[in-house]
Amino acid sequence: MTITRLLWRIAQVFDGLLQSVFLMMTEKEKQIALTVAQHPNISVAAMFLNANNKAIYSRVGASARKLNLQHVTEVRQFIGIEMA
Repeated sequence: MTITRLLWRIAQVFDGLLQSVFLMMTEKEKQIALTVAQHPNISVAAMFLNANNKAIYSRVGASARKLNLQHVTEVRQFIGIEMA
């Protein structure tokens, strides 16, 4: 197996893992994660979703724990990678 083929296979496996993790999220969690990724801060995302900041922080925290992430920034990065 050549190095190029090995790297391609690793990329395929990693992509499959990202997709399967994204599939574990509920529709509401996906909507909140996408909104948080698109807006500069939680307050703007909360206004866009017509919710309060605490609700958004709670939902993002639950999603982060489910995805084994620690911060809102990591959730934003994950969504950015997933949507690319």
